[in-house]
Amino acid sequence: MRRARHDSLVLVEVIDAFHPPSPPLRHMPPGLAYAIKLLQEASNLTITFPIPSDWTKHVEDEIAKYISNIRDSLRDRLRIVQVSASEQNELHLLAFMNGLVPFCTSLFTSAPYRQTNGTVLTSIQQPDICLLDVPVLTLSFASTTAMIHIMGPEELGGKGDVLAKSKLLARETGKPIDEILIKLFVPDKGQITKLIGLPQVYDYECYVKLSVTSFNFFLKHKRRYTRKGLPRELHLFSLYRDCDGVVTTSSYIYERESNDAFKAHYEGNGRSYYAAGPVTPTSAHQPSWDGVKTFLDRMLQEHGGRSVIYVSFGSSFWPLNAEATWKVFEIIQQRQIPMILVHNDGWLRPSFPDSLRVRFEESDSVLITQWAPQNLILGHKLIPFDYTRPTHPTFRIAWPVESDQIMNAMYIGELKHNIGYELLEVLERDESKPLYRGYTPSGTLDAVEKEIQIVLHKAFGPDGAEKRRNAEIFKEKLSHLWDEDGDARLELRRFIQDYLS
Repeated sequence: MRRARHDSLVLVEVIDAFHPPSPPLRHMPPGLAYAIKLLQEASNLTITFPIPSDWTKHVEDEIAKYISNIRDSLRDRLRIVQVSASEQNELHLLAFMNGLVPFCTSLFTSAPYRQTNGTVLTSIQQPDICLLDVPVLTLSFASTTAMIHIMGPEELGGKGDVLAKSKLLARETGKPIDEILIKLFVPDKGQITKLIGLPQVYDYECYVKLSVTSFNFFLKHKRRYTRKGLPRELHLFSLYRDCDGVVTTSSYIYERESNDAFKAHYEGNGRSYYAAGPVTPTSAHQPSWDGVKTFLDRMLQEHGGRSVIYVSFGSSFWPLNAEATWKVFEIIQQRQIPMILVHNDGWLRPSFPDSLRVRFEESDSVLITQWAPQNLILGHKLIPFDYTRPTHPTFRIAWPVESDQIMNAMYIGELKHNIGYELLEVLERDESKPLYRGYTPSGTLDAVEKEIQIVLHKAFGPDGAEKRRNAEIFKEKLSHLWDEDGDARLELRRFIQDYLS
C-alpha cells in the first residue's frame, strides 16, 4: 500500500450506458455525498468531479443539500467540470467516456481545459490520486455481496474472469462467444450458489429478466456501445482484480460477512479496502417540495400517522411487466391506502395508462409526481414503509428490478434483517422455477395480486409493526456510523490517512 502525501483527488462517476433523454442520476448523489464527506474530513483536499453537461442543474441541486452557502470554502474545493454534451435519445456512456480523454490529458499535463459550455479552466491541478469507477481505486455504490457474486474471485464464490473463460470455451467448442457469455454471466442451470452473508440459493435466483435483456442488448450492439466490443460488465472482474483497492458505501452493519471477506481478500494481497457508508444528505436544504409536504400533512390529518405508501423505482428502470405494475397500484388504491407515486415517461418506464391516471388524479389520496424529495419523505412520520426497488436498508416492500437489488431484497426481508418484505411473485423470469427456500413463484397476474394483498395486510398489522421496530433498531445502529468513533468515519479517515495525508 502506498503511503504518500496527496491533496488533489479526481472522482469519476461512470454514467449508465442506458441514458434516456432525462439523465438517470443513479450513482451521482452518493458520489457527491462521498466527495463532500471527504472534503469535510480533509481540509487541504480539492476534488474534481467531471460530469456530462446535462447533469449540471441536478448536480448543483444535490450539492445544495449539503452546502447552503455557495461561498462556503468547502464548495470552493469541489470543482464540477463539464466534459461532454449528451445527445438526446442515445446511449451516452461512450459520449461521456470519450469526453474524459481530452479532460484527463489536460488534467495530467496541467494544461487549460475548455468545458462544453465554453468556459476555459486555466488552473487545472494535476491530481495525486484518482478515485474512479475504473482503476486506480474502485468506488462501489452497490451491495458488496452482489459485487462479490457478479465480479469477485472464485475463491470467494464469485464468477471469476467470465471473459477469459468464455474465450477459452469458444476456442475449445467452436461455439459463438456471445452464446457462451450469456450462459456464464447469467447462469440458469439450477446449481446451488452460496452468497456471502446470505443463505444458499439457486444460481438463477440472482437474476431477473431485465438482467438477460440488457446483457443481450449490449451483445447485439456491442460494436457501438461497449468497451472492446463487449459489455462493460465483463471487464469488471479485471477492474476489481487489478485496482489498488476498493472504497464502498456499504457498511459492516448491513453486510458484515461480505465486507469482512472482501477486506481480507484485498488486504491479504497488499491492497486497500474501505467500507465507509452509507452516505445520505444531512442538510435541511432541499429543492422545493411544497406539493408533497402539503399532501403528507393532509394525509396525516385525515388518515393518521404511518398511513402513506411511497412508490419509486428510480430514474432508469421500471418492472418490465407493466400489467402487473398497474395492478399493484390499483390494489393499493382499492384498499384506500394513501400513496405517493413517482413516475415519468421514458426509456424502460412504461407510459401511464390514461384511464388509471385519470382515476388517480381524481383521487384525494393519490399524488403522482415526476420527482420527490426521497430523504425527507422517508423521514416523515406518515410513511410506514416505502414500496420501491431495494437499494439500501429502510423499512420497505422490496420489488427487485435489476442488478444488486435482488440481493438487497434478500437482506431486507426475512432471510436476513427482517426490516421489510421481499416480493417474490413480481420477479420477472422466463419460466417458473423453484427457489431454494422451498417456494415456487408462478409470476401470474393472479399470483402477484394474491401476494400483494397478503403483504399489505401484514404490513399494516402486527407483523408490519414488528418489522418497523426492527427497522428503527437498525436505523439507530446506522445513525452512529458517522459518529466521531463510528465505523464509517474511521474507515474514511483511514482512507485519508493512507492516500491523502
